[in-house]
Amino acid sequence: MEFFLWPLRFPRKLHPRGSRIQRDNAKSGGWIPDETVLAFPRLTVQYFYRDDEENDEIEEDFDLTADNNTGFTAGELLFKIHNQVIENLESEDHHFFEGLTLWEEETGDDTGAPRYLLNQGS
Repeated sequence: MEFFLWPLRFPRKLHPRGSRIQRDNAKSGGWIPDETVLAFPRLTVQYFYRDDEENDEIEEDFDLTADNNTGFTAGELLFKIHNQVIENLESEDHHFFEGLTLWEEETGDDTGAPRYLLNQGS
């Protein structure tokens, strides 16, 4: 799934092509935006981007909090990740969302929130 090239204001506002893809996946049991996919109230996500001024690859992380303070739905998680990374990834080659990988060696913060690596594709 490609990140849109602008921040989204509402989780339900989708690109028309994205809506069709979501409907097709929901029929096959794949994409269900309201399904709770992570049962954690907080998590940390780490991703990378290229800084042309520094001519270097930058690793950045950010914390997310679930709206209901119990867990993230698929739609909420994708919406919040998108809005956190779009500024740094809009001109990147690796700007496709390909999932999250749990980083088991370390947590995201001192609360024990899990840390996930953003799988980015081109």
